[in-house]
Amino acid sequence: MKKGFVKQRIIMQFLLLLTMSCFIFCRQNVSAASAKDRIISNSNKVVVIRTSYATGGFNDGWGGVMDAVPNKDSDVYELYDVVIWDDRISLYKFPGNIDDASDEFFKNHPEYDTRNNKEYEKGWRAFREECCLDTHMVKSSEASPGTNSKKRLSAYKSFFKKIKERTSNSSSYVIKYSGHGQDEMFCGNLNRNDTINILKFSKKLLGKKFSIIDYGTNCKSGKTSVLKMYQDYTDYMIVNQLDFGGFEYDDDKDCKIYDQVDTDMVYDKMFVSGETMKDAAIRMAKQHTIIWPYAKNDLKKHHNPQSVTVVDMNAFKKLMKSASAYISKGSDLKSSIKKSGNKSLSKKYNKAVIFYGNDKKQIGKWSNSYGNGITND
Repeated sequence: MKKGFVKQRIIMQFLLLLTMSCFIFCRQNVSAASAKDRIISNSNKVVVIRTSYATGGFNDGWGGVMDAVPNKDSDVYELYDVVIWDDRISLYKFPGNIDDASDEFFKNHPEYDTRNNKEYEKGWRAFREECCLDTHMVKSSEASPGTNSKKRLSAYKSFFKKIKERTSNSSSYVIKYSGHGQDEMFCGNLNRNDTINILKFSKKLLGKKFSIIDYGTNCKSGKTSVLKMYQDYTDYMIVNQLDFGGFEYDDDKDCKIYDQVDTDMVYDKMFVSGETMKDAAIRMAKQHTIIWPYAKNDLKKHHNPQSVTVVDMNAFKKLMKSASAYISKGSDLKSSIKKSGNKSLSKKYNKAVIFYGNDKKQIGKWSNSYGNGITND
């Protein structure tokens, strides 16, 4: 009787443990599956980490970093600026509306005479550095960006830790970089190995992938090698297939059009309460297509075609497991799949590339081939 009771108790304990394990496993998988489609709300703010090279030196007034995105907070998003100076990298959390905050600063600091250019610049620098959360001294040059990559890696780890401490309730994190480069982060400010290191570190620190990595202005970031490198670290990626250049708006000397449509100027409108991060990624990409008609003459003059692609990275990973036998190096991915006649692959491609836009319809077909969003390399 006693042996039977003990045996029965052991079996019941085993079944209980098995049930709990299954519950935990299922809960983790449901969480992982639904994380990228979590609804944006004021209780689930999107955190954007925006990296840019300063357009001036550290001792200049502002270095072009504060005004680039004038509205750095909303009810559903908050932005942190990582600024790469010549001799250091700094993390800033600027006030929500930079213009209102700077006006208030100068009002409270009459010692900075706004009528005097040098004093005005000194005041801007003081205002900027009041918002600095962390700085690491390391030389950073676009001419030799790979130098001191390990030191920069240490800086980014420190920055991400500080951001995580301040945003512990957030479940959606976005990396935005506006500049040059393809696979290595921030124009090679981190080399390839350290790019992978910071991606792994961030995933472990945040407990999730990035929701979006936005390389929409990076030349030739829409390559399979780049996407494969990032596929385990972000839900969505915004990339560009072309080797393209910057442009100027037509007939916009007073910058009124720029202020209304530029992706940075309206960045706070990219995240909408009640929508998902997929919606946000597509809206970011569509904003590029809204801009191009306003630069029609400049784009034509310099023969400067534009495109943008949004990739669902999990779907892309599944696609590439099946597509390798049908695609050749240097080919447009969609064209190769279409040529293969494999309908199953075409369906997988359509799930992976959730948005693609170019300026053909708006500006006219260029003589060179655009492709369809991703190049196999």
